[in-house]
Amino acid sequence: NIISRGQWGADEHMRCGNTSYGNQIRAAVVHHTAGSNDYAPEDSAEIIRSIYAYHTRILGWCDIAYNAMVDKYGQVFEGRAGGITKDVLGSHTGGFNTDVWGVAMLGDFEDVPPTDIQIRTVGRLLGWRMGLDRVNPLGNVMLRSAGGDYTFFPAGATPTLPTIFAHRDVGNTECPGNAGYAALGQIRDIAA
Repeated sequence: NIISRGQWGADEHMRCGNTSYGNQIRAAVVHHTAGSNDYAPEDSAEIIRSIYAYHTRILGWCDIAYNAMVDKYGQVFEGRAGGITKDVLGSHTGGFNTDVWGVAMLGDFEDVPPTDIQIRTVGRLLGWRMGLDRVNPLGNVMLRSAGGDYTFFPAGATPTLPTIFAHRDVGNTECPGNAGYAALGQIRDIAA
């Protein structure tokens, strides 16, 4: 079950510009939101709305950056507008947004691991979404960097990455935290 933008209360007047699409998903990237881990299930929609406001009004990204978000209770929220089954170009991974689907785990997973249901749900979500474009969750992919301030790969570089990788694998960040990063193997196995 995916909680739609309408269900979590996205104010569509905050968005700017048109939705951009790629040709097909070739990989997925895992993030954490780096916010509090202390929230109730009914708080998650408000957290999403706050992230949406920050991404649009402060960072100027025209919409929430991620394609989907998963809270610690296993609730899945639709992210960027344009269709959860489509290759919607996000703003989640500077230099590597094209044909890469971004999912964020709500919380800070530097020291505390994601919950079991969060890991399981992220894996199932990515397995479903990548399956639509016939991408092997245990495979590798060569992606072309668009460069920029948010990645350490210069424009035109073509690193080979796992088809499910972490933001820190390409970006100037610790995201999704050390404990979140340690869960990637489990997420890939579940997705597969």
